[in-house]
Amino acid sequence: MDHHSAQQIRARQEQAWKLRDKLARDIAIAQDWTDLQLRLAAHGYTFKPAGGGLALYRIKGNVRLCKAGAIGPAYRQLAMRFNASFPGHTHAHLSTNIPNENGAGPNSGPDPDDYTIAEKY
Repeated sequence: MDHHSAQQIRARQEQAWKLRDKLARDIAIAQDWTDLQLRLAAHGYTFKPAGGGLALYRIKGNVRLCKAGAIGPAYRQLAMRFNASFPGHTHAHLSTNIPNENGAGPNSGPDPDDYTIAEKY
């Protein structure tokens, strides 16, 4: 990896950390997808489907910023929490994989949209 690529990765990580700090509370207390989208919109952001997950966009300019998992729970985790798939998402089948209140239900393995971001020190 060249120096320029390392700088770009570091800049994206720092941007994700700032967004996580700014949006974490609203993501944590949102009660459903509508509530989450309204809370994000109040800060000028929105989630949109992206592949098998979600991406965070800046509303002004429709600029993709990062995957949902870079700033908080990934799509599968949010779908489980809200007990519903993201409205209009092509992977609406995820809601059928959500465990019931006893924890029973299919397990399709780790979410490919979720990835680890290095913690800042």
